[in-house]
Amino acid sequence: MKSQYVASNTIIGVAGKIENSIAIKKVKKYFSEISSSQPFGKPEVRERQTRPEYLFHFRETDQTHLCLGVRSYNLFHPKKYAQDILSIILGGMMSSRLFMEVREKLGIAYYIKTSCEVNPDTGCLVTQAGVDNQNVEKAVSTILKEYKKISQRRVPDSELKKAKDYVKGKMALLLEPSDASVSFYATQELLKKEILTQKEIYAKINKVTTNDILKISQDIFRPAKLNLALVGPFKDKKPFKKILKI
Repeated sequence: MKSQYVASNTIIGVAGKIENSIAIKKVKKYFSEISSSQPFGKPEVRERQTRPEYLFHFRETDQTHLCLGVRSYNLFHPKKYAQDILSIILGGMMSSRLFMEVREKLGIAYYIKTSCEVNPDTGCLVTQAGVDNQNVEKAVSTILKEYKKISQRRVPDSELKKAKDYVKGKMALLLEPSDASVSFYATQELLKKEILTQKEIYAKINKVTTNDILKISQDIFRPAKLNLALVGPFKDKKPFKKILKI
């Protein structure tokens, strides 16, 4: 608290039915005594993964929860919007590839979803699923099959458009409340020192092409970036080491 919660490390955002002069006056009143010392710097992240990695937590359960994902792009990467679209196509909505294949067609998952996370120094794309214990290997193999498939063939234009519309529609709904709006703008200023409007982000999303999706998939879906974590009644990693390949 003493080292990091300081003036140079702080953004105050205000949204709602306000007057600027009153808001500024109150901010000055309540934050005037905040420390002006410099915060500690954060060590640089250096990726060192060279092969698939595994993390198992043994637990006697009837259902296994797993995360299967890859190291990917950070907050400042020019392809981060395309990466987001890729995650939607794979498992971000009920008509996505993994939802249809793993849950609807095979019926082996209680839930399955794919999402990506971007931080200032690193990022990831991860598929999460809850699966009956006897179907875990099958679920992992199916997820990997879809990762490989999307890195070999371009997605149809119609599928890309549907994913873009979903992302933009979801953003529009999420940003309706004032607290979400202030978080949206203040977080950009805090992490990127740059603020893009909703329309400007839509424009970047609209520019994503099927070729972008293909190139990103080929880049991130490689053995050296694969990671599998699961919670369930498993101790032996050998069966998974055999199938964790792309």
